[in-house]
Amino acid sequence: SYLRMKVLLFFLFLSAGISLSQSCSCMYTKPAQRFCELENVIKVEVVEVLIDRPTGGYGYDRRTEPPITDNNNSTSSNSSNSSSTSSQNTTDTGPTTTQPQTTSRLFIGKKEVVAIVIESYRGSFESHERVILTSPVMGSMCGIGSAIQLGETYILDGSMYDGKIHVGLCDFFFNANTRPDIEAMVRANDCSCNKKRCRLDLANGNSLKRKVCRYSGAYCSRDEDGECVWQGVSNFKCCRKDYDVCKKMK
Repeated sequence: SYLRMKVLLFFLFLSAGISLSQSCSCMYTKPAQRFCELENVIKVEVVEVLIDRPTGGYGYDRRTEPPITDNNNSTSSNSSNSSSTSSQNTTDTGPTTTQPQTTSRLFIGKKEVVAIVIESYRGSFESHERVILTSPVMGSMCGIGSAIQLGETYILDGSMYDGKIHVGLCDFFFNANTRPDIEAMVRANDCSCNKKRCRLDLANGNSLKRKVCRYSGAYCSRDEDGECVWQGVSNFKCCRKDYDVCKKMK
């Protein structure tokens, strides 16, 4: 019993170490900054699921190979019979046929969907254009396949590779329903503004200049006088918080 417990704990620690070593890591970039670096940013709605492989990630795709007939065995058998003596009793078995065999092919769990472009914020995508989104399922491969759902709308990087848009944890990808601040940002963010000189107007009427706001939902746009002002935030403390914390502070 004690030995069995030690073995169980060993495998638990081993599996934990493997999962940590295979985890996905990304270099964080503020959405407003990332938006200005991209050539294509679009809003899409998922309308069809093409591939939805299991969340296990790895598996085996089993298939049966067709039977194969080998005629060389019959030819070599007949040649041997003609050169043998009549006293030898040899039976011609004819062509041999191998039995069907089942092989396995390793695949990676992934999800592929068809989406319709609702709006293009940067780039040349047309409204109602159909695109294919693809992503691994496993988080260790930076996949977000399980998060892509039919009927949901997303704001994402529209860069294509091999005719598809590949999305993952490290990419510009947001659910438009749960992150309305991102949609406000992509509509009004002015990429020509110097973020370090952007003015922060506080709720009490004061303002702070040349303050970098680290809040993920903040962005810079120009006011009526053409000056760059931080938008989406009115609390200095909120500039140092993430989205969920800042949302509770408002």
